[in-house]
Amino acid sequence: MSIKKYVFAFLFVAISFTGNAQEYKKEIKTGFSEYLTALTNKDFRKATDYMMPEIFTLVPKEQLIALMEQMLNNPTITIEQKNPQIKDVGDAKEIEGKYYSHVTYSVTIRIKFNAQGEETPEEKANRIEMMKTNLSTAMGAENITYDEETEFFEVFAERDGYAVSADGKTNWKFIAIEKGQEAILAQILPAELLN
Repeated sequence: MSIKKYVFAFLFVAISFTGNAQEYKKEIKTGFSEYLTALTNKDFRKATDYMMPEIFTLVPKEQLIALMEQMLNNPTITIEQKNPQIKDVGDAKEIEGKYYSHVTYSVTIRIKFNAQGEETPEEKANRIEMMKTNLSTAMGAENITYDEETEFFEVFAERDGYAVSADGKTNWKFIAIEKGQEAILAQILPAELLN
């Protein structure tokens, strides 16, 4: 075989692998966008369709849906998500017979802490300052803004998650990585992904 044929064959194979990599990443982006949109629209039943099934061995699906609805229908707090964006989809890596791809995404979370009954202007100012301090500590002061007119805090959050597939090509499911949930995540994800 001539050198030109070797070069051509190599380029063909390289382009094929690159094309396949782009296809699964496109599949991940599409699925993860649909997952984030379902969460943003508070369609928790649909959002659970995109979650790793292993999650439901720890918390039954119906119970998780009820918890999410309860959290977002709490009269003491109003939570909204907006502008979900996928920042990066990493290369898939095979671990223990499944494929995992790291996903970085961002979302703006609007939070309003509603007063419980009557409060003086001083009590209101103290409540708002306490919430601002707590949010700044948890998320970084540079990621927090407060709108005095609407009384909403806006929190910019950049987060990590994983897409998981049995074949590395299709049927990707997702899990968000949250601080403080390491013990739960350790029951679902391989240890090397949590380090």
